[in-house]
Amino acid sequence: MDKSFKDYDIMNIDSRSVYQAVSTLRNGSEIKLRINEKTEWNLYLENSEIISPNYLVSEGTADGIVRKKGTTALPMQGYVVGQPNSRVSLTFNDNFIYGFIKIGQSTYFIEPLSHFEKVKALINLSCTV
Repeated sequence: MDKSFKDYDIMNIDSRSVYQAVSTLRNGSEIKLRINEKTEWNLYLENSEIISPNYLVSEGTADGIVRKKGTTALPMQGYVVGQPNSRVSLTFNDNFIYGFIKIGQSTYFIEPLSHFEKVKALINLSCTV
């Protein structure tokens, strides 16, 4: 982590609950993302549509090529409500949150800890901010 970031905090975010909340949003809705007791953002999010609805994964198996729906990830974009110079780009899934929140000159990256540390998967993945 020290090689990748000058300043960071390791936090435990219930990504599964956040994913469930985001997956029920209509396109162009607000959600409250609570990072800890001190940090909470009201986000306006909409589907970024960077993943095609027809996206398929092809996997080579002993029985041949198997094609299946590619991902359950939800790539979203938007802004922090009440912050005119903000931008949000986050991808949600039931086991991770990945992306950034930019407010003015400050950028907060949220990434799974497993990208930096060799850790076993947890029910509530730890993310960096």
